[in-house]
Amino acid sequence: MVQEQTSLDDGTKSKIVEIYNQAIADLGRAEEWNARIAEFQKQRQEAPGTIEEMTKMAAEPIPDPDVKPDPAAKLSDYEKQLAEAETKYKTWAGRLASLDGELKGRDERLKAIADLIAKERKELEEVSNSLANPAITEEPPERAAAKRVEWMARAHSLGRELEGLNLDLERTDFLTAMRDYTAREAKQKEKVVKKWQEIVNERRRAELDAAAQKAKEAEKEAEKSHAVVANLARENSTFVDQRKEVVSKIEDLVQPQEEHRDRPQENCRSTVLHQAKSRICRHEPAVGDRSSALS
Repeated sequence: MVQEQTSLDDGTKSKIVEIYNQAIADLGRAEEWNARIAEFQKQRQEAPGTIEEMTKMAAEPIPDPDVKPDPAAKLSDYEKQLAEAETKYKTWAGRLASLDGELKGRDERLKAIADLIAKERKELEEVSNSLANPAITEEPPERAAAKRVEWMARAHSLGRELEGLNLDLERTDFLTAMRDYTAREAKQKEKVVKKWQEIVNERRRAELDAAAQKAKEAEKEAEKSHAVVANLARENSTFVDQRKEVVSKIEDLVQPQEEHRDRPQENCRSTVLHQAKSRICRHEPAVGDRSSALS
């Protein structure tokens, strides 16, 4: 460890540690560029085609969506299909927004990349020259070794950065083709969403119309039912009045008989009339020939 070297003063030790820390930072930047390069390569591999193929597909007209709903399906099934279509559309719309953002200010980015490439190349030449032709100095060998490690780390970092910058520089045509292709796909998914929305709205209107028709029919049935009930009430009222009239007549016949209870014949007739009255009040028919008492 540098700090344990007794032959070095504290200033030299600190400088050597600083050089090694710089080498570690360079290696960290190299890893960052490795990740970016891998992302660029992955994007190319996952693309639906080459730049030429995507450009051609993007220029093709968008067909009407091939949506064939099942007439026997429920409204909830249609709504599920609509939700799935919306999810797909939002995914493609998100990709389109990301590509638009990446392409925004691309011209300025390209100029910056070109300037950075020129700068990094010059620095890499200087570092490579230092590695190939180290200067002879009187500095401690520990410091010279640290500087060589730092140059190697810097050369590695510059190499990865230059590779990434060159890939980024070449991505303009790819990003443009990918953006146009994505815009077409997003538009197609949007048309599917609109189609399912029309289907859902049509089914909702149909169900609302059916419910409204059912309500009207129920209302008509209720009106008919009320009319029947009212008619029955009127008939019952007439029947009650008729029964009252009959009972009144019976009472007129019974009243004189009450005055001659001592006569067996009149007493018998009075009893029959009372029984007829009772039956009429209870809605019971007269029994046998005793109904003749009402005539």
